[in-house]
Amino acid sequence: MEKKYTCRMLSWGDAYTHAEEVAQKISNAGYVPDHIIGITRGGWVPAVLLSDLLGVKDLLSVRVEHWGMTAEKDAKAVLTHPLQTDLAGKKILLVDDLTDTGDSMALALGEIKKHNAAEVRTATLIHKKQSSIEPDYYARKTGEWEWIILPWNINEDLLHLADKAADGKKLSVGGTQRELKKKYGLAVDKKILESVLKRTGKIWVR
Repeated sequence: MEKKYTCRMLSWGDAYTHAEEVAQKISNAGYVPDHIIGITRGGWVPAVLLSDLLGVKDLLSVRVEHWGMTAEKDAKAVLTHPLQTDLAGKKILLVDDLTDTGDSMALALGEIKKHNAAEVRTATLIHKKQSSIEPDYYARKTGEWEWIILPWNINEDLLHLADKAADGKKLSVGGTQRELKKKYGLAVDKKILESVLKRTGKIWVR
């Protein structure tokens, strides 16, 4: 039986507003990183936004894989693309889109420490209270666990959730929209949903 959970979607405007709030908190704290390191894939867009907002040009990445399909966690976080740069004496800002279990950030922090950074602080747009790690800077903290759909992951998440909501039935776009609301509390604009289904070759009965 599928575990029950709710889903919420963030717009590009929401994400940018969150990034601005995080950047302001970092500036207020007087922290000036030499490098920003994004945890890809999810943390890459927030890392780029913070790079621009903070005026930090040196942008690096590490890749950690932890989630399989939407809201279905892999057994263990795995570092697939480690750092290739010596960080000796450097101040680092490690960025992800959100903290969920905290495993991805913990793994990335461990990798950065191997490269002799002088100081590392962490930032996310959203912090889930269940995470084992609380970032130094974030814009929002969630209460009960929910799956948050970020705008840079909308196709993958919506397609998978639509498949699960349809449960093998041939639903119209409107029917799929209603099932997403019913099963996951997810309100999706019909035009956005139809666009995703068309683009991924999954358009159903109208």
